[in-house]
Amino acid sequence: MLTLNQIVQILENKQLNYSQLSNGTFLFGDPWEFGADSAIQYPLMGVTLNNSTLSGNIVSFSFNIFFCDLVHKDESNENEVLSDMHRIALDVWSEIKDELEDAYDATVNQAAQLTDFTERFDDEVTGWQMDITIEQFYDQSTCDVPDSNANAGKVRIIDQDGNVLAYLPMGSSYTVTQLTTLLQDLSDTPPTTIIQDLT
Repeated sequence: MLTLNQIVQILENKQLNYSQLSNGTFLFGDPWEFGADSAIQYPLMGVTLNNSTLSGNIVSFSFNIFFCDLVHKDESNENEVLSDMHRIALDVWSEIKDELEDAYDATVNQAAQLTDFTERFDDEVTGWQMDITIEQFYDQSTCDVPDSNANAGKVRIIDQDGNVLAYLPMGSSYTVTQLTTLLQDLSDTPPTTIIQDLT
């Protein structure tokens, strides 16, 4: 399963490898912080995390991705910039979807919402905000969880009632004894005590 950092790196790589975006800035964080530390070099691909959810064995990350570029003071190129940024957003969505599905067995929502905007990030820009969700299988395994207790990294052997029978180090073996004799069936009168050695 990909971590948040790995997903953000994949998104940044899309910006770096897309010829119309590669000379611009990639930013990850809150939109009001875009350009706060240093000037934005346009075109901008900015990413914000909306949330992450866990539903059974599916973990998802929802992102807003901004694609924008500067417009002239008279806004004479606004439609051209809007059109270019829309095409770039679609191309990047396709590349993200292909890589995540092919290489990482993750899915990207098929119904990505795109909303146009103007004059964001304290600059005269226009572009698109694209909302996407990335879903991945999560096996809920605790084997790799960093744990400071004495049983960290060990496999728990539990019975049908959830009682821990043993902790075993990775790579060791455990023999399960299988009951082979039926002591009582449901038609017999139940005894008050059953004593049986299992060997």
